[in-house]
Amino acid sequence: MTPEPVAPTSPRLDGLFAAQVRRTPDAVAVLHAGARLSYAGLDAQATMLAQRLQDLGAGPGTLVGVCMRRTPQLIAALLGVLKAGGAYLPLDPAYPTERLDYMLADSGAGLLLTDSDASRRLAFDGVLIDLRASAAAEVVQPKLPPRRATPDLAYVLYTSGSTGRPKGVMLGHTAANLIAWARATFTAGELARVAATTSICFDPSVFEIFAPLCHGGTVVLKPTALKPFAPDERPTLLNCVPSVLAELCRMGAIPDSVRVINVGGEPLKAALVREVYRRTQVTALYNHYGPTEATTCATVALAAREAQTDPPIGRPIAGAELLVLDARGRLTAPGAIGEIHIGGPGLALGYLNRPELTAERFTPSEWGRLYRTGDLGRWAADGQLEFVGRLDAQVKIRGIRVELGEVEAALLRLAGVENAAVVARPDALGRNRLVAYLQAPAQPTLPQVRAALKHWAPEHMLPEQLVVLDALPLTLSGKVDRNALQLS
Repeated sequence: MTPEPVAPTSPRLDGLFAAQVRRTPDAVAVLHAGARLSYAGLDAQATMLAQRLQDLGAGPGTLVGVCMRRTPQLIAALLGVLKAGGAYLPLDPAYPTERLDYMLADSGAGLLLTDSDASRRLAFDGVLIDLRASAAAEVVQPKLPPRRATPDLAYVLYTSGSTGRPKGVMLGHTAANLIAWARATFTAGELARVAATTSICFDPSVFEIFAPLCHGGTVVLKPTALKPFAPDERPTLLNCVPSVLAELCRMGAIPDSVRVINVGGEPLKAALVREVYRRTQVTALYNHYGPTEATTCATVALAAREAQTDPPIGRPIAGAELLVLDARGRLTAPGAIGEIHIGGPGLALGYLNRPELTAERFTPSEWGRLYRTGDLGRWAADGQLEFVGRLDAQVKIRGIRVELGEVEAALLRLAGVENAAVVARPDALGRNRLVAYLQAPAQPTLPQVRAALKHWAPEHMLPEQLVVLDALPLTLSGKVDRNALQLS
């Protein structure tokens, strides 16, 4: 039986924003390419859109696709969906069309917001709203009425799926707990200008957008963390993965205005911690841990300035409860390795249209409803949690979760490929890269494989090295013997 989701106790994200609008209507809410948008201006745009959505039948539980460029209008669209009582489905226009089509169809979203011609390439037959001022006919009547999902839904994020297809994680307004933690942890000055560089398809974007907007700060909207900051942007807080942080350090591209850096998604090395503190004006570097299913972040550790060992992933935050359990579901002793389980108010509602998977990963227990992360960890003597590895074939590429099974399934759909296996191997700088092993008589090249996969897989899921074999090595049970795979 699927466990019942925990009843929401958090305030709504749009409600927190509305309260801040009343406090600081004239403050700068969004800074983008030199243009400034005030809290009052952003609220007016979001309110107008919310009314249009409600006029079309949107309300609690309505899922609205958002396929828009990274401009202030994108932020207004997300807020507008929430103000209408609905939930947003982020769709990055840079994603392959086939993947976007799958997300729209699988989610059942009946409304789609866009500000470009990207929607013309999508197989969408619901209500289309073109937010460009020049759009004459903004609404195309749907063949089916907008679908209503879980009423408490705030957004759905699709993550890589081991079965070969992405799965939608349903999140309520539980990020409000993370926002409250941010207010208690960071000063107003540190939250004054938060760089928003993460695609809205990934959960760090929720913190980057709503943490400043709910506390009077400014969202410094950028396409990527690697794009140089303009002199007038002056970010005070930056989120990124360790590999990007290392690149920023090498480039000397971290502005002197940055005081706090949050990292996650990849192991943080002590050498990088020391380098950041030595070469920048950063006063606090935090190591974050948490899957999408636990609302972005469940534990945090403040990395010591002169760290000699790699930082742990820390202690629970925002009401999260972290347990390390052995194979029989018992609590492990300090230092013993087990699977990390997460409970508390930040848990997702489950997987959209996947009740069996929801029941498998979100389980009832004597400690309440828990999410089985598949991550291995152990408690250190000082009470901090250490990440050890994975139970399965899930890896992180540039901090983004990738199921190797999904990449393998995509490879097996290519013409002429008889068998496929994918592994993650570190490059010279220690960053994970995907290596694909193919059994394919036609001997395809890496550019050919990458070009074919681009119809489905985003950039971070494309292999960076290809090995073509006459046959893949197998175990006695007939499965691919990953240990026997060797780079050639």
